[in-house]
Amino acid sequence: MLSLRTRLSEGTLRALREAPHQPGSSAEDRWQRESELLFERLAVSWEISGLPLSGQKELLGRYRMADQDTRLWVRRTLDEHLRAVESGTP
Repeated sequence: MLSLRTRLSEGTLRALREAPHQPGSSAEDRWQRESELLFERLAVSWEISGLPLSGQKELLGRYRMADQDTRLWVRRTLDEHLRAVESGTP
């Protein structure tokens, strides 16, 4: 279970819009960096197999260790959450 913030500060929204990209980075690299940035800013807690994680370092570390399927699930979850927040139904 992944718990996410329902509000983001204007500074965070700006950081997400202006996410830095390295010259020559691939679309995959950009997607990975954007996903990590979204996760870092939105994740509050994540329970995996009964183990709750809530510290920012723990959350980010676990995300970075996730396999590709888990990262895809996280990105879909983040995208759905952002759409819900934007429509006013989080």
